[in-house]
Formats: sequence, structure tokens, C-alpha cells
Amino acid sequence: MPNWPYDVGGVSEVLANNITGKLVEFDDEESFCKAVLDLENNIELRTFIIQNAFALISKDFMNTDIKEVFLRRYMELTTDS
Repeated sequence: MPNWPYDVGGVSEVLANNITGKLVEFDDEESFCKAVLDLENNIELRTFIIQNAFALISKDFMNTDIKEVFLRRYMELTTDS
């Protein structure tokens, strides 16, 4: 399912507007509704966003990969050099 979160905090660092989701300015209900309708009515855009978001998550945000990065960093910090 496509995302259309408010553009707050670090959301825009992960989600690229019209690439991996639709960013909406905070508290802009009209833009939020428009984003939902855009994705509902535009199957090409919806499919494009879904495929890109899945690829991004699969590449950069898999728990097993994140675990390995944290474990490696922890070992670097706790091992005497």
C-alpha cells in the first residue's frame, strides 16, 4: 500500500515524493485528501510508488541487515584495539 505521510521529522529523508510515496505538508488536510485520491485514481503512479517503496525497504531497511550493522558497530565500540 502506498504511503502519504505528513512531511515532518525525518520522513522526507526516507520517503521521496512521487517516488516511494506522496509527502503532504503537515496539517494540510486538503493536500492529504488529494494525495489519497491521486493514488486511488492513478494506477500507474500507484504501481510505480509501490514497486519503488518495496525496493527501497528490501534494500535498506530489512531487520536482518540492520541487526548486522548494529552488531558490527557494537563490536567495534566494545573491542579493545
